[in-house]
Amino acid sequence: MNQWQQGFAKRVEALRETALKRFESFADGVLAEVYEAFVEFASRYDFQCSAPQHARGSRFYKFALSEDAYVLIYFRARGLDGIECEHECSVPGRGCGESGRSGIALADADSAWVERCLQVALDDLVSRLSEAGSPSRPAPELVGA
Repeated sequence: MNQWQQGFAKRVEALRETALKRFESFADGVLAEVYEAFVEFASRYDFQCSAPQHARGSRFYKFALSEDAYVLIYFRARGLDGIECEHECSVPGRGCGESGRSGIALADADSAWVERCLQVALDDLVSRLSEAGSPSRPAPELVGA
C-alpha cells in the first residue's frame, strides 16, 4: 500500500472503531436495561431467558419455553451508524423458521424501538407455537360404518 492508502485505511478503521464503541455503549445501557425488564416479565410465564456470550458489535438473547420452543434475538451494529435486530423461532416438530428483521439508525434507536423488537419476536414465537398446536385440517370422518 502506498502512503495515501495507509492513511485512508487508518481513518476508515477509526470510523469503524467509533461506530462499534457507540453500539457497545447503547447495548450496555439501553439494550441491557430493556432486556432485563423483559426477562423479569417473561420469567413469570415460565420462560427461560439467557444472554449467551456476545461478540463485540452484537448481542444475542434467548427466550425459551422448552428445549425446542424458543426465540433467538440478535442485535448487531450495521455499517457506521446503524443497528439491526433479527429473530428466529424454533417450534417443536418444525425446527427454526424464517426470521424477522428490523433496522434503524443508531442515533434513532431508543428503548421503545428495542421493546418493539422484543415484542415482535416473542409474539412471533407464541403465534407459531399456537399454529403448530392447532390442526391444519379437520380429521376425516368415517363413512359407511
